[in-house]
Amino acid sequence: MSRQRMTISWDDLKSPKVEEKLAQQDAIKVSKEHYNQAQVPAPSRARLAFSFCTTQLSTWIVRIAWRITWVGFRNHFASAPNAQMESRRLIAQYQQIDKDAADGRFNPTMVASAEKY
Repeated sequence: MSRQRMTISWDDLKSPKVEEKLAQQDAIKVSKEHYNQAQVPAPSRARLAFSFCTTQLSTWIVRIAWRITWVGFRNHFASAPNAQMESRRLIAQYQQIDKDAADGRFNPTMVASAEKY
């Protein structure tokens, strides 16, 4: 392939199509320079860090609150009075009072006051 020389005349350079294309390229160049030089504030890391910190903090507060609630309910049900155990304890106390009264450890006044309760 041989190279052929291309000749461009002055009239070709001053044609409206060429002028329009050059104006377009100038506009693109100016907008690129303006974009590169524009001082756009970048989002600060401190704001993102604060947001992250707030999210983490609220997550931990909720976890701790749930844990306290769960432990509170668990302890409440674990320490709830058992009616059957309480009744057995009272029956055993009455039986012990009757046994002590039969053995003569109480005088009649003490037995009468114990039977009131």
